[in-house]
Amino acid sequence: MACLDPSDWRGNRASVGQILEMLKDTAVVAVFPAGAAREPGLLALEKARRAYSDLKANDLFERGRRLRNDAVAHVLIPDTPTPAVPYETFYQLHDAAEELVTHLYRVCYRHDQPRFIELRPTLIEHSRIFWDTYFQGMGLGHGA
Repeated sequence: MACLDPSDWRGNRASVGQILEMLKDTAVVAVFPAGAAREPGLLALEKARRAYSDLKANDLFERGRRLRNDAVAHVLIPDTPTPAVPYETFYQLHDAAEELVTHLYRVCYRHDQPRFIELRPTLIEHSRIFWDTYFQGMGLGHGA
């Protein structure tokens, strides 16, 4: 959720919201390459803005924010029950973050897509090894 946070008055968040806020500054956008290469970046920026606005207006964003703020963040003993959040919420938020990062890569005239996408099979395999090792170490057997 932290990577999807909106900007705030401190201006110190490493989040999509903060990045998009900074990209409202014409001086920042002015460093984009000139000429024909500039148009795809500006189009990607508009797509990122629209996708982020749509995400923030979606109940998905609110469900993830509630779980983070009410159950995970700085609340050690909550006064209210932990909100129920289906697993799909996490995967959908992950997909939204991936889409936004891909747009922002294009804004900065990087590769067509970030490298983490092409490295996904390796990351999944390393994740599988981590969790298998964890479960074995906890005495829970393979993939419990």
